[in-house]
Formats: sequence, structure tokens, C-alpha cells
Amino acid sequence: QPPLDPAPQPRRLPPLRPLGQIDLTYIVAEAPDGAYLVDQHAAHERVLYERVSAARAAGKPLAQPLLGAVVTPLSATQIAASVEHAETLHAIGFLFDGTDGAAVLLRAVPTALRDPDAAAAFRDYLDALDGDDRVAGPDRAAATLACRAAVMAGDRLDAAQQRALLEALEACAQPHTCPHGRPTLLHL
Repeated sequence: QPPLDPAPQPRRLPPLRPLGQIDLTYIVAEAPDGAYLVDQHAAHERVLYERVSAARAAGKPLAQPLLGAVVTPLSATQIAASVEHAETLHAIGFLFDGTDGAAVLLRAVPTALRDPDAAAAFRDYLDALDGDDRVAGPDRAAATLACRAAVMAGDRLDAAQQRALLEALEACAQPHTCPHGRPTLLHL
């Protein structure tokens, strides 16, 4: 009886060296096999998604405790989303307690979030999570967080930031697309 073929290995990226940014949206990089045009948002989204997913799987959310708990008023839709997704939200770093009213007591946020206003970030995240149906199941929360926290088109990245992003993308298990399926790069 012939041996079973091992599972196909994902195609890894070669070492990428950043050359610069185009239109504050794409990183141009060179590699031994040619040039690459990297979508900085999609690439960073993939990197964050894999970090958040790994932390969630290990049961150790990447959470930043707030100095003091923040009472965060929510709409009825947001309250429903926070209740429906409470376990998943906790697993990715949003730590909160319900109140007897239309608010939650926010105690920690994911370390990936860049918004200094924790309450506004939580409300925006609930709205995005409720409207994001591109990824199903528990991965949806991680994918939505990664999308919300990733660098955006229009963000200037210095050479060190470009290099760090490319190195992190090279280390990803699935470096070719963001969690929503959008390509992270184009090989020329």
C-alpha cells in the first residue's frame, strides 16, 4: 500500500526587501525571484489575523487592560451583538461586563487596536462585526479586528515599518491573502 501524500504545504514567500511606498498604499519590494507589490492594509490584516487567532487558540487573548473601567453606552443592536458574541469578544481581547442598562463596563481592549478612545473603538467594532459576513464563525471576530486595526491606505510607513511588515508577512502561514480573501501581494 503506497504511503499517503502529506498535506500540501502553503507556498511561502521569499525574503522581501522593501524599496519604498507607492501612493501610501503599496510597498514595492524585491526578492530573488522578482519584484512584489504589497498591499499594506491587506498584508497587515493577514499578520494581525494570524496573531489574534493564535492567541485565541492558546486561550491567551492579546488584551490591554484599561487604567480604569469605562462605562460604554451601547445601542440596542450593539447590546445584542455584545451578548451574542461575548465569548468570542473576550477571546480576542475585549473584556467587559454587562450592566443593568444599555451599557457595558469595558475593562480591556485588544492590543492591536490603534484607537485611543476605547469606548468608541468598542462601539465601532460591534457595528463592524455585526455587518461583516465575509468570514463565518469564530474567525469572523478575529478577521474583523484585524481589518479594523491594520494600517490603512494613506498611512505613511517608514523603511523600518515596511521591513517589519514584510518580515511578519513572510512568517505567516497563509501570506497570499487577507482573511477576507483579498490578495496581499502581486508578484512581477
